[in-house]
Amino acid sequence: MCIRDRSYTTRLDELVNPEVPISMLFYSHLQTVQQVKYNESPKISTDQEIIKVADEKLFYPGDSKITRNSFVIPGYKWSWEYQNSHPDSKPVKMVDLCSTYNVKKTAYDKNQQMLSNEYH
Repeated sequence: MCIRDRSYTTRLDELVNPEVPISMLFYSHLQTVQQVKYNESPKISTDQEIIKVADEKLFYPGDSKITRNSFVIPGYKWSWEYQNSHPDSKPVKMVDLCSTYNVKKTAYDKNQQMLSNEYH
């Protein structure tokens, strides 16, 4: 069994396209907890009303609360739908506010058209 088969979910299919042009503003330069590991079950401590601190934390880029993957996946899905002529889909602009790639002075469009070097 491939890992995709074990992790596949239909929840991505349930993300309804907003059907309006949108700009997704985010930043992903902060370390964000992606996973915590415990050497023993935290339920034991919780049952005794003791807070169990994780023995190990794994980090991933994000905004310190939400990992980057969690907030860009809807935009990628809607961009794919737009590029593949999904009915009523509109362009999606994804703006990483702290990126050093394709830097602009503003996230706002001066015109209504997406440029060739922007996601849409």
